Amino acid sequence: MSYARMDHAEWMESNLSAERRANERARAAGKKIPYPDIPDKLSPFQEVVCDIIGIVGGGIYNAPISKWDWHWGTGVSVVWRGDLATYDFNRLTALVMLCHEARIRCDISPAMRNLRISFWPRVADRTQGSALFHPNIDEAVATLRGYMPADHRIFQQGRPVPATKAEQPDDKSMVDEAGYLVIEDVQRTAA
Repeated sequence: MSYARMDHAEWMESNLSAERRANERARAAGKKIPYPDIPDKLSPFQEVVCDIIGIVGGGIYNAPISKWDWHWGTGVSVVWRGDLATYDFNRLTALVMLCHEARIRCDISPAMRNLRISFWPRVADRTQGSALFHPNIDEAVATLRGYMPADHRIFQQGRPVPATKAEQPDDKSMVDEAGYLVIEDVQRTAA
């Protein structure tokens, strides 16, 4: 089953019901409320954040989260106890792309040995200014590509593949002055 097809917000809502009951028992007993920050009901924005975290975390119940802050200013914040990467175990890529598609500002900052991932709602209307506007993924890619020259070395397309020492060919005519293999249309994986 795909985590993209699950209703992570529904799971969270049922989990929060148990926390609300624990709050009521503590309140009735005159004790400290164990979960003071939980909302009475998830807002549509909080539901989308639950879905994003559920997809990125391999199910919201599996996500490596040690703390939820439901009222982080106008947003939501979590303390994430795992890593984030762009390709293999691509949680970072999924997080960034999903936030762009949902037009949610995401901030990743240090939290001791963990990461704090915070989310704030944004809008599609550019006239609202940069504090409220957020591009979707297509707009973000177009902006980046418009900013970078097409021939910048950061882009892999059309660039020769760097040769490692183990890949040095016997025929030195295949290597340019900078040590790059001169091979057409070849992409090299990480060494």
